[in-house]
Amino acid sequence: MKTATAHCRSFFADTNRASIDSFQPQADIWVKLRNRPNDYSDDEALLMCETGAGGWLGWVPGFGQIALQPGAFYRLV
Repeated sequence: MKTATAHCRSFFADTNRASIDSFQPQADIWVKLRNRPNDYSDDEALLMCETGAGGWLGWVPGFGQIALQPGAFYRLV
């Protein structure tokens, strides 16, 4: 397992080979949010980098930058 850091790190996922059960969040992939940040935002986020707290920094269309905790999102199918 990767150690979380406060610095952004880019990792490119090969999502074609990964099964849904083995999904590991990585930077530069789109995920589905369990809850929208507001009524006007999208329900998907682009993961930008892992944070020191084990969460992720993401970007949501119609909202902007957001801190996401594990369990707040899942892999797009």
